[in-house]
Amino acid sequence: MLDRSVRHPARPGAFRLGLVAVLAALAVSACAPVEERGSSAIPAGEEGARECFYSRNVNAFRNAPEGPDGSSRIYVDVRAGDTFLFELFGPCRELTFARSIAFDTSTGVGRVCSGLEVALLVPDPNLGTRRCPVKMLRKLEPGEDGTRAGAK
Repeated sequence: MLDRSVRHPARPGAFRLGLVAVLAALAVSACAPVEERGSSAIPAGEEGARECFYSRNVNAFRNAPEGPDGSSRIYVDVRAGDTFLFELFGPCRELTFARSIAFDTSTGVGRVCSGLEVALLVPDPNLGTRRCPVKMLRKLEPGEDGTRAGAK
C-alpha cells in the first residue's frame, strides 16, 4: 500500500518568521484610527476629511426640513450625542411610519461616512425590508438646528 501523505521536514526558523510577521501586523494595526470616547464620529485624520460612524451606534432618527431642491432629508442620532443629516435620493414612503431604521454597510465595514451613498433599510410590515438610497451630507454642530436636546 502506498503512503500518499505528504510530510514536510520542519523548517528551522519558520515559527520565528511567522511570529515576527504577526507582531508586525499588530504593530501596524495599533496605529490605525479608532473611535473617540466622547464622540461617536470616527476621526478621519485630516481636517475636512470624511466623518464616519458605526451603524450599530444609531439610536434615533427623525424628519428634517426638505433640501433646497425639495428632496427629503432625515436627522440620524448616534450614540454619543452626534447628529448627522442625510438626504434621500427618492421617495421612501415606509419611512413615514417606521419605528426603526438600519444602514446596509456591507461595503463599508460597518461604517457610514459623509459623501458616500448607502442604503437605508426600512422595515415594511407588508413587503419586508425596503431599501432607500441615502447620502450623508454632514455632521451637525452642537447647538445647531436639528441636534437633539442635551447633545454635546
